[in-house]
Amino acid sequence: MKRKDDVFRYLGQILIIFGFSVAFLCILSILIGEDAKEYSTIFALGNQGLTLSTLLQFLLMSVLITTLRFILFADGLICRISLTIRTFLMFFLVVLLAAFFAFWFGWFPVNMLEAWGGFFASFALCSFVSAYIMAWKTDRENKEMEEALKRLN
Repeated sequence: MKRKDDVFRYLGQILIIFGFSVAFLCILSILIGEDAKEYSTIFALGNQGLTLSTLLQFLLMSVLITTLRFILFADGLICRISLTIRTFLMFFLVVLLAAFFAFWFGWFPVNMLEAWGGFFASFALCSFVSAYIMAWKTDRENKEMEEALKRLN
C-alpha cells in the first residue's frame, strides 16, 4: 500500500531524525562530553548538555536529510534509478553533508583521524540501527497486510 508524501509526513520524518540525533548526542555528551569539549563545538557544555546552536544545526541537518530522502525516494522523481543506487547515493550525500557541517560548524577537528573514526563509527551504528528498525517496520506492515488480506478472503 502506497501512501502519499504530505507535509505532515515530511515534518514527522524531520522530527524523528532530529529526535534520534539529539538522543544520541545526549548519550555521547554524558559519556565523552567533558573530554571532547575542547575539540568539538557540539560538546561545548561538556556533559552538561547541548547548546541552542548545536540543536539548531542538527535540526537543519534533519531538514536537509529529509529533503534528500524525499528527492531520492519519492515516487516519480528519480524512479528510473535503481533502489540500490539511490540508497548508496543517499548514504554518500549524508556523509558529505555531515562532513560539510563538521567543517563549517566545527563539530570536530577535520584534520584529526580519531575524530573521523568516531564519526564513521557513530554513523555506521546509527545507520545499522535505522536499517534494522526500517526492516522490522516493513516486516510488521507486511504481516498486517497479509492478515487483512486473509480476513478479506
